[in-house]
Amino acid sequence: MKIALRIEYKKGVEDPEANTVERNALTLGFDMFRSIKIAKEYVFDVDSKNARSEVEKFARDLLVNPVIQEYSIYERDD
Repeated sequence: MKIALRIEYKKGVEDPEANTVERNALTLGFDMFRSIKIAKEYVFDVDSKNARSEVEKFARDLLVNPVIQEYSIYERDD
């Protein structure tokens, strides 16, 4: 089973990496984007009945800063 964890900045929190991509896109003539948001996705190949809760605990304890980030967890088919 594969479990994905997607982490992104909360609404209203500045995303400096996305801001840089937006500026560079405009410089290169890509002006069709209203905005760009960057998210990080981790994919865990797990073999556990409690996989989702284990990934959630791992996210909360190690990967996510709850003050500025939000996350979602879902199963992947690939």
